[in-house]
Amino acid sequence: MCGRFANHITDMREWEDLLSHWPAGASVSYNIAPSLMIPVFTAEGSAAMRWGLIPNWANEIPRKFSTYNARLETVAGKPAYRHAWSHGQRCLIPILGYYEWRQEGKLKRPYFIRSANGSPLVMAGLWEPGRGELPSSCTVITTEAAPDVAYIHPRMPLFVGRDGVDDWFAAGLGRVRTMLEEWPVPVLDAYPVSTAVNKPQADGAHLIERSHI
Repeated sequence: MCGRFANHITDMREWEDLLSHWPAGASVSYNIAPSLMIPVFTAEGSAAMRWGLIPNWANEIPRKFSTYNARLETVAGKPAYRHAWSHGQRCLIPILGYYEWRQEGKLKRPYFIRSANGSPLVMAGLWEPGRGELPSSCTVITTEAAPDVAYIHPRMPLFVGRDGVDDWFAAGLGRVRTMLEEWPVPVLDAYPVSTAVNKPQADGAHLIERSHI
């Protein structure tokens, strides 16, 4: 799963042409939590969207269930995501890295997971346009965790490489599932960080510093 991430990105590298035009009104933080308006990129361009998808049939923001993650294995059939999936409403969500918590004895220790080479990570997602007073919204697609981070949590975001962007936006439904399963997984670096990140209101570069405690 992915329930918190950092999107302070400075080194764009091969993503510079896509990520240089961040939308106004989107949150940039070392501690992004669900329900915030975040930078999202679609085939039409960039936009600020609520993290937590609002289904096309909903008249209000869902309160009884969370929609900030969608499992790849079931996304096509889940009522909340079925419309966005079947209509090809795919998006990209760039991050510096994401947080995950691991049970270690009596402590749930937070870890920060990022690309081993320092490049941005770009998560695959789905989105729904705003309507009436409801904002545009999105969800992160998750998959089984790669072996190098599975000891922390069994799930992780599905990442899109730079050379997979065009296919992600354009592939038909008959091809997209196979394509996703064939994508290479980026080499990830994971390390423990301070429990200060546990507070959603906390922010600052110190949150992603390696903790030795």
